[in-house]
Order: sequence, then C-alpha cells, then structure tokens
Amino acid sequence: MPLEKETQTSHTVVGIAVKDHKKWYLKPLTPGYKDNIPFNGKVTLKQGEIVRAKIKIAKSGSLSVQIESRIKTHNEVDRAIKSFLLVHNVPHDDWDSKVTDYPETVNPSALKRRRDLRNLAFVTIDGETAKDFDDAIYVEKTNAVDWKLFVAIADVAHYVKVDSPLDVEAKRRGNSVYLPDFVITMLPEELSNGICSLNPSVDRLVVVCEMDIDANGNTTSYSFYDAVIHSAGRLTYTEVNRISTSQLPARSNAINNSLSEFYKLYRCLRQRREERGALDFTPHTSEVRVADGEPVRVGVLVQNDAHRMIEEAMIAANICAAKYLQEQGLNGMYRIHDKPDSESIGTLQAVLNQCNLQIDRKLTATPKDFQLVLNKLRESGAQSWIWEIQVLRALTQAQYAFDNRGHFGLALQDYAHFTSPIRRYSDLYVHRLVKSTFKSKLQQDQPVSAAQRELGIHLSECERRAEIVSRRVDSWLKCSLLKKYVGKAFWGYVVSVEEFGLFVEIDDFYIAGLIHISELGKEYFVYRSSNLCGWKTDKTYSLGDRLQVTVTGVDVESAQLDLVETCNYTTEYRTRKQYRDDF
Repeated sequence: MPLEKETQTSHTVVGIAVKDHKKWYLKPLTPGYKDNIPFNGKVTLKQGEIVRAKIKIAKSGSLSVQIESRIKTHNEVDRAIKSFLLVHNVPHDDWDSKVTDYPETVNPSALKRRRDLRNLAFVTIDGETAKDFDDAIYVEKTNAVDWKLFVAIADVAHYVKVDSPLDVEAKRRGNSVYLPDFVITMLPEELSNGICSLNPSVDRLVVVCEMDIDANGNTTSYSFYDAVIHSAGRLTYTEVNRISTSQLPARSNAINNSLSEFYKLYRCLRQRREERGALDFTPHTSEVRVADGEPVRVGVLVQNDAHRMIEEAMIAANICAAKYLQEQGLNGMYRIHDKPDSESIGTLQAVLNQCNLQIDRKLTATPKDFQLVLNKLRESGAQSWIWEIQVLRALTQAQYAFDNRGHFGLALQDYAHFTSPIRRYSDLYVHRLVKSTFKSKLQQDQPVSAAQRELGIHLSECERRAEIVSRRVDSWLKCSLLKKYVGKAFWGYVVSVEEFGLFVEIDDFYIAGLIHISELGKEYFVYRSSNLCGWKTDKTYSLGDRLQVTVTGVDVESAQLDLVETCNYTTEYRTRKQYRDDF
C-alpha cells in the first residue's frame, strides 16, 4: 500500500539537521518530540542547518520526514531567533508598504479639540537602547501635600483605525517581541519609532491621564483627555536615578523641578503599594549581550529607583483606566491575576518549612500573607531569590479578560493595561474604549460578546508565546557561550531539587544545568520534601545549597547542560557545624 494512503497524521516540525554515522537526522525543536528522526532517502544538508519539515506518521507507527524549506541564517543569534519564531508560529513577516505610509509630522488639523500641553516639561524615561517611547510624564506640586501627575501616552488609536489592514495585523501579532539585539514589532517602525513615538523636541498626539494624588499616595481625582505635547527631553533610567542621591541631571529647571517632585511623589506611591500588600520580588534577571550576531557575555539587568518611579506612575494610570471603564459602564479589557489555589499554597508552605522560615500561621490566599513571606525571605539573609522562585510557582499567570476579577500580585481590585499601545494590542483596545467616551454617549452595561472573550484569550496566548520565545532564545545563547567551557568548573546554587537530580544555576551565566542523581555517587538517594537524602550517610542536597560544578556536556539547541559536582560548600559547612555542635 502506498505510504500516502496509509498515513494517519502529519505535522510540520522545525528542527536541526544533524549527521551521525553518515546518516542524516532531524533534531526537533518543536515540543513533543524526544528523539531525533531519520530522514528518508538521500538529502543534501549542512550540519546544524535549520529546516522546516513535515513528519508523516503511518498506521504502522513508522515516521517519514519530508523537507519543506531550509532556513537561511547568518550567525548564532539569527539561528536561535529564526528557529523559535518558526517553532512557535510568531508572525514576523515584513510589513507591506501600503501600511507603512504615515506622516513624519503631526497634521495641524489633528490638534483641534485637543488640550495643548506643549508648555509643560514632559519627559520620557527609558533604557539607553530604547527606540520607541510611548509614555511621558510631568509632575507638579499643587499645594503643600498634594501633587498633580500627568501621564501622557502615545495616541496610537489616532493612526491605527479599527479593522484596517494594519489593525488586523497588529491584533494578530498581539504584542511586540523583544529579543537580543532584535525586536518583532507589533506596529511598523515608521509608526512605533516615528509619528507615534514621543520623541523629544517634536509635537506628538497623546491621550493623557491627569491625576491628583495626596501625601498618602491616594488618587483623589482623575480625568482622561486627548492632548498634544512637545517632549522636553529623552532621559534614561541611569540619568534619572541620580535623583535618589540628590544629583539632578544637567537639564532645564522645568525638567529638574518636575523630576524632583516626581521622586517625592514616587516615595508616597511606593509606601501606599506596600501598605495594600503588593508583592515585590528580588530582581534576578539577565540578558545576553551580543556583538556582530554572536553572544559575547551575560549581563545583569539592574533595576533602580528610576525604573520603579516609572512603574508606579504607569500603575497609577492603569488603575484609573480600569476604574474609568467601570464608571462608564463599558466592557473593558482588564489585566487580571487570580489568587493561588489551595494546593499551590500547601506545596509552597511545605517548601518554606524546609528552609526553616518561621511563619506563625497557615498561609492563606491573600496578598498580605504572600508579602509577609517575601519580606521574611529577604530578612533571612540567604539567597532569597532562590526561594522567591518557589513563591512565583505558587502564583497563577496574569491574563486579559473582560470580567474584572482583580489583580492578586498588585493587590488591586481594578487594573487594566493602558500605558503601552505601541507594543501591546490590549492597551490599544483600552485606548479606543477610553477615547470613545470623549465624543458620544455609548450603550452601557452590554453583555460581553464571544468575540471579546476570544480576544482576551488570544492576547493572553500571544503574551505567553512571546515569553516562551524570549526564554528559549536566551537559553540557547547562554548555552552557546558555555559550550567552550566544557570541562571547566563553576560555582552555583541549587535552584531545584527533583527525584532524578539537582538543577544548579551557574554563577554569571544565569542558567541552570542538571546533576543527574546517578552522578551523586554510589549511594542511594531518597527524595524527601524537596531534598535528596543519602540512604546511608544522610548526606543531603537542598534548595539554596552552594556547589562547585563542572560542565560535562552542552546541548545548545535544546538548552541542556550536564553537570557533575566537584565541591559542596554547604555540605562541608554542615559537617563542620555538626562536629562543633557535638562538643
């Protein structure tokens, strides 16, 4: 019987071409395939080449692989990025010239019925390499104890019309995807970096959230309106962070006065955040630095007060956006974060008991309880980020939905995404709802449609997809760096204990490798409550242990590191301490 007639199913898979003993195999990158799959017949490929292939599964269970396309790549970063964009079906086609023809300057006719705020010293505050600026801030003191905070957001909705070809494509993409030295933009760069970006010294159309905030960090009143601004400066986080040490940047008096008041306001907002029980995690993030398309090192991402100042200002505006949608009786798209379930809380409590964290009551699904845990972890003086990973695992994932269920992590009942319409379609959607109230009275309290629910699900999935691609590219490039260090020893921390072994995160590379249980010696180890315990000697491996490990193998594309232990600082410390305690 011909193969085509007996075929049950077929799947398109992205993978790596590998040659072993004169035979070519497909090493799948697409999830769901554990083993390499042999190509049928004669193929002409290059070792390590990225290919898209169709795998046919016959009734007999046999597999056949047919090459659909060979993916041209130029360097290691290009290989990693293109591979996972294809694996996870991330839209990344070049933009049609028909949707990139936009003006470079604001049309004077667009200023009608907009408030003119060009006299206010708005500034953007972003990273050194940022190219699109969708938010600007200005702060002024209104009396001895109150402030007025202006958050101006790029008016993307003015340029991207509902159901236009550009809108359809932006919705399909869902969000921008940020990768090392590369961005898959939700909108064409002519918009995101051009007429929509709040670049300095040019007029830009914005939607403003103007807030009155008191000394307790409470927003006492707010309003939304269309406006035009003229950014007075493009500032960086590094530059603005000097304010926390009383060093104002070399800017105009108007800018420095606004920044000075912004910092005072931020401290009030931060205090209010802590009082309501919002969760704060110890930053433990990194990025791969690249040069000429190749990874060169791993850098630590440092968060300072300037980052937190902008974060608090954006959160304040997002809260107001959610409340505004509620007050207007509109079907708003909310950013929700459900509370953790009882099983996850129980698992977390068991792990925390292991690290002797003294919590005098049973954990409940409240932000205050989780905030208490995080505070105690930081007070413990240990590597708190390791244990905070366990807290994160107990939490649910945030998502977009049209039923306002609140945001557990921020300890808020009302929250929406409003402040990033250049890079998130959810924010553009909320903008359109807010702007719709400026012109006419809408029908209120309408039932949520199936299309709206599907949009929330779609945008949540797009966000997850972007996170997965970013994480997989990051791991690929870190493993690419580590490949030249096979046989070398590094220090690291145990970040996960499983029945089959230990995962150790290597210092300076921020990636974990596996010490398989078979590599722990001849002794039989038993898995007990997130520990591996030696059957005879009671030698124990636990979360947070400090180990020296040797890299014995690196699979770059699969991001798998094989490690063996060379020195156990924690066990030696425990042994010495036990010896002292015996006397």
